[in-house]
Amino acid sequence: LTLKHTKAHIFRAVIEGVCFGTHLILQTMRANGYAPAEVVIAGGATKSPLWLQIHADVAGLPFRLTRCTDACALGSAVLAAVAG
Repeated sequence: LTLKHTKAHIFRAVIEGVCFGTHLILQTMRANGYAPAEVVIAGGATKSPLWLQIHADVAGLPFRLTRCTDACALGSAVLAAVAG
């Protein structure tokens, strides 16, 4: 890092770090006999087109969004209602 780097550079580096972490997980899955054809994604990060594009580029897979951006929270609520 230098004094010329901005918050945007740091933000981009964090995004790329997360994306390469996902890439490592996908490589491990492939090495163990499971080759995903796509990634289905939900949550707050899906609101960032840049995050989604970098993720798809690094993973080499299409990223598909759920209809409900808070699908994880919705699923948890449904499970809590059924269990309660």
